[in-house]
Amino acid sequence: MIQEELIHYLWQTQQFDKKDLQVVSGEELQVMKVGHPNKGAGPDFLHSTILLNSVSWRGDIEIHKRSSDWYAHKHAEDKRYNSVILHVVWEDNQPVLRADGTKVPTLTLKDRVDPALLTTYQKMMKGQEQIPCSRYFAQVPDDIREKMLEKALFQRFKQRYRFVEKLLRKNNQDTETTTYQLLGYNFGFKVNSEPFLSLVEHVPFELLRQHRPNLLYLEAILLGQAGLLKVSEKEKKDLGGYEKALIEAYTYLKRKHGLEAMANPYAWNFFRLRPANFPTIRITQFARLIHAYPNLFSLLVNHPPTQLKRHLAIQQSSYWQTHYQLGKKSDRKIGGLGKSSIENILINTVVPLLVTYGKLRDNDFFIDKGISLLRSLHAEDNVIIRKWHDLGFQPKDAFESQASIELFTKFCQPKKCLSCGIGKHLLQKSCTT
Repeated sequence: MIQEELIHYLWQTQQFDKKDLQVVSGEELQVMKVGHPNKGAGPDFLHSTILLNSVSWRGDIEIHKRSSDWYAHKHAEDKRYNSVILHVVWEDNQPVLRADGTKVPTLTLKDRVDPALLTTYQKMMKGQEQIPCSRYFAQVPDDIREKMLEKALFQRFKQRYRFVEKLLRKNNQDTETTTYQLLGYNFGFKVNSEPFLSLVEHVPFELLRQHRPNLLYLEAILLGQAGLLKVSEKEKKDLGGYEKALIEAYTYLKRKHGLEAMANPYAWNFFRLRPANFPTIRITQFARLIHAYPNLFSLLVNHPPTQLKRHLAIQQSSYWQTHYQLGKKSDRKIGGLGKSSIENILINTVVPLLVTYGKLRDNDFFIDKGISLLRSLHAEDNVIIRKWHDLGFQPKDAFESQASIELFTKFCQPKKCLSCGIGKHLLQKSCTT
């Protein structure tokens, strides 16, 4: 099965036989200027130049699998397609006209593509491997792989930048509130990221800063707003002094500040988590961090990695070192933020902050600082990274592991091989071997 994406690739790279090139109607064709891919509405390639029987035509190019798709996509009714000077298709099954009634010249590629390229492409598209180029990956030169990893990482940066920028807009460019919310989102450590973000959006950062000297109050506000201090009257009788103090503090603060708890406290996920990862523990660690550092943005952006790691090595209050839920004691002591959790925060909070700050300030210093931070951290170890290990590629730092995750999720899984430098290299290589 030929996808339209392949025809885009073939046109853009001009990777087809141009000997005695003609359009369907017989005119001699020469491609002078391929044009620029159009990511918006309208023809697929803009500002192209071709020669038909030595007459120069300037305009746009439209790509389809079959020429009849011109009508299926209603281009004949759209004046934007009056600028199309060439219709590039895999096979021609119908003459096509522009909205103004003039005929569109058509080029078919079906018999002009190297069979080896098609074989490689079809193996990648039809294969069951999660990384489509698995069987060819060992043939990829280091420089091709490194360029693609860099492209993938900067695409990941762009997504994180958009997320942080969206938070900044919602917070009227308040960097402290935005840092607080981004940090909270990442304290959810993926499985509880969304409810944690909902929590920090419900609890104003200024309210916590107001009560920052009192750790009990910080815990009470956050746990109470998260819906994690609810107990029955029967259970309340068995609670200890600290537990009762938390509930009483929240009752007082809720009334004083007119607080409304999260709409759905049951959104928190405890299932299949170790107690150290329970939302109660993560929330109290978050409270301890705010208790220790009132200026989160400055903390995360202005300190070198080694110093920042020490600052983030926080320990929740003594009660939550021995309890995983209110009134429920743990069999063993629950530690504070561990090395992998701290590095997760550096990767998913500090780096996006640095990149966003650098972009908004048009200052590459902060972007370079974010890249240097990734280069200084160990590569992550997860199910995606282990898939790359199986192919003989072992990311050497967080820069490469983050890029590898992006490459897998945004290119390999959806089989966007023709947007990937590795996939393009393999297709080009197949025509020369």
